[in-house]
Amino acid sequence: MHDAPRVIDDEKLLPCPFCGGKADMEISEPHTHLIATFMPDSPGYVLVSCNGCSAAVMVDGTDINAGREAWNRRTAGA
Repeated sequence: MHDAPRVIDDEKLLPCPFCGGKADMEISEPHTHLIATFMPDSPGYVLVSCNGCSAAVMVDGTDINAGREAWNRRTAGA
């Protein structure tokens, strides 16, 4: 079993591009599935989601900067 994901309040996250809501970052450490042993080991993840509309982006691994960059990425003119 692994620890519950931790939530980080990251002031460098931009507001949600859809609704302007505040975003939070959740980090799950790498872990092995002990009960569902048929599932592959998890590399962990970083999930950034909007508190307003639930828009989200997830990246494999536990690199906080990669999660932040994925969330903060905007198209030109946005």
